[in-house]
Amino acid sequence: MTDECPTDTLFEVKDEVVRVKKTLDQGGSWLGMSGETLITYFNQQRTKEKYLESIYKDNLRPASPMASTASPGFADATAKGYQGVVETPVAPELPSGTPDQFDENNAKAICDHMSKYAASASESAKALKALASLAYKSPRTLAGTKVVSQTLRLLALHPSNNAVMLTATKAIFNIAYDEPVARANLATKAVLHALIDAMCNPSSAEVRHKSSGAIALIVKADAARDWQDLQRNGEFSGLHLFTLASGGTADPVRAAAVVDLVKEVLANEVMPPAVFAQRFIEAAKVCEASAPGAEHWLNLASMFSKDSECLAMKAAMVKNEVMAAVRSVLSAQLQQASIQFAGMATFNDLIGTDFEVLQAFAKVKGIECIDVAMVAHPKDATIQKRGMKCLQGGAKWTNELREQAGFTVARAIELTKIAMATHRDVLEVQVAAIEALYKYMSCPDFDHKELETALKSGSGLELVTAALVLGAAESESPFKGDEHAALSRYMAKAAGA
Repeated sequence: MTDECPTDTLFEVKDEVVRVKKTLDQGGSWLGMSGETLITYFNQQRTKEKYLESIYKDNLRPASPMASTASPGFADATAKGYQGVVETPVAPELPSGTPDQFDENNAKAICDHMSKYAASASESAKALKALASLAYKSPRTLAGTKVVSQTLRLLALHPSNNAVMLTATKAIFNIAYDEPVARANLATKAVLHALIDAMCNPSSAEVRHKSSGAIALIVKADAARDWQDLQRNGEFSGLHLFTLASGGTADPVRAAAVVDLVKEVLANEVMPPAVFAQRFIEAAKVCEASAPGAEHWLNLASMFSKDSECLAMKAAMVKNEVMAAVRSVLSAQLQQASIQFAGMATFNDLIGTDFEVLQAFAKVKGIECIDVAMVAHPKDATIQKRGMKCLQGGAKWTNELREQAGFTVARAIELTKIAMATHRDVLEVQVAAIEALYKYMSCPDFDHKELETALKSGSGLELVTAALVLGAAESESPFKGDEHAALSRYMAKAAGA
């Protein structure tokens, strides 16, 4: 009889090996053991790990006679993965006459029926129902077939047919329950994106439930990849939970579905927040390559930051250098004003009232992103207004934080004056500028000689006067009383100097 190796036992041993090695490296103790005793235990666990791996590999061959004898072994399929998804599916013309019957317990027969009758929603649903049943009973009998790519093809061909959507997502969900199968064959960008699309289907709560469950299982399986596998494949596929398909556009509904999924998985304690946070940060590099991708990623970052049910996710994101990721996205999309605006909002949402997150912003010199965006888009009033509001926060910081961030009041005033000069007739810009200048003048930490010099240079006094006159022309003053009074007094004093 062949030894059996439950996959959960193998991965438990693998996990313990990693933890014990880390404990040894740190000179600590594990289960009361340390020193030579712990080294001996570590070597025993390594031996056990290799033994279980050898059994596991032997068991990867299809165990059921229902599998096609012409199909390659599962080890082959694991190395190659299932066949790639067709980017633009085209259904063949339906054969005439009564649809063929097929063996519902044979993976190849199911796959052939899916391909032959792809244009028929009813026949597709029938084949997918059989696939879901077979995947539930014995997912490894699917080795060497194209069932995953065919399933994605049918999802793409029949996106509004509830029967196809439900049976397809059930099939993927059942396949995903086998962790090695999920990791080798479902942890792909195509599968994750198809499931997210299915989650956004408003017509069926069950489709959404099966899709989100499958995604959770796939991301969990993907996160359990060992170091050697990661070296071969280069990245954790789970990051594509947070990316857009090529040519896709940022969609608030899609983003909301992803955030809801993460909340659900975290609430059920299926995975720790650190796993999602790591994949999210890794996704930034993929997303920053296009404006829609960058917008989608920044929107997700803001949504995670503002949702009270995502506090653990936000904390894990900050720990994994989300501020540096935001800066990288903004640098990659500097010429896109909408991305710069979204990035400023993301910085603001991440920081909120959290001083530790503000320190992380200062550490990566996030203030430089604001500066660069304002300079790159001088004629964009929304960028200028948002930038001035971001800069004025520096008036509330400690001197140590300003130094770390690279903030100087002279530079902040210079950028404010440029915005005022470029948008003389835009009331919202002038109001934001007056508010910022008032806050700089009211901050006791700033050197007032430096502040006065910066304000007076380059026709600064003229710009302030023009802004006050523009506001006075309104039926109701847009300025706060203290701002207008303080700057008016300052202008009178400066005029007599």
